[in-house]
Amino acid sequence: MYLIPRYFFKSRYVKPPKEIENNEYEPVKTINGEDPFNIIREFGKKYMRLKCPHAQFTLAKDEFVEGSLSYLPLTKEYLNTPISITWENGESVSVNYKIYRETASVSNSNEKLKQGIRKPLTEEETKDIINTKKALDENDRITRKFTSKDNNIHCTFSVNGVNTLVVRSFDTEVKESYEETISNCIDLFDSNNYPIQVIFPKNGGGYSNYSQWIEKILSPYDDVNYIVSWRESDYTKHVLKTGFAVNLYKNMPTKKK
Repeated sequence: MYLIPRYFFKSRYVKPPKEIENNEYEPVKTINGEDPFNIIREFGKKYMRLKCPHAQFTLAKDEFVEGSLSYLPLTKEYLNTPISITWENGESVSVNYKIYRETASVSNSNEKLKQGIRKPLTEEETKDIINTKKALDENDRITRKFTSKDNNIHCTFSVNGVNTLVVRSFDTEVKESYEETISNCIDLFDSNNYPIQVIFPKNGGGYSNYSQWIEKILSPYDDVNYIVSWRESDYTKHVLKTGFAVNLYKNMPTKKK
């Protein structure tokens, strides 16, 4: 797991801790002394409303970093507890949650900025924005990327030697762009021997032919037309037992002709 520094929040410039900037490409060893994946997994079990553990983890990963108290009312005690991060190289830093409240004055200021009637930026503010953009460009370091018009499928290759496939849905209203992006992603992954990480951020499902096509891209064996795979969890087992698993019985009654 890696921590990527963020320089903007709600269109406002923020300055991340220097330790996070310096260790962007260093794996995180522990969070509060525990495996970072377990921390997020337990956070999901406790606070996320989703039953499927895989969906819990995906949502918890986002809410752990940034969330709305109206959706996720965390306790004052939890919010005041420092988060200690340690990297594989031994460096560490402690951070705390900050509560952001967009007041009426901030909203009015943002509206004025949109309308072009806010006072001009100072020289110092302009320099900060320019330097931040440069930092973001340097941190991105994506050599190639493809994105469908509906943004439902996206893939990249970074200079760190990592292929990334993001699938937000197996459904689309722009079929040509969606399928073209999948084909481009296949060519991209086939052009190198680096690992592929797959992200399903709140994927709502869709067409089985698209899900099987994408599975074929990632699977070393072309058996997805014969074998349907599920990510194992108590929830998926429950669905299989109480839902369509009845169709798998060998001795199903049949009508006489």
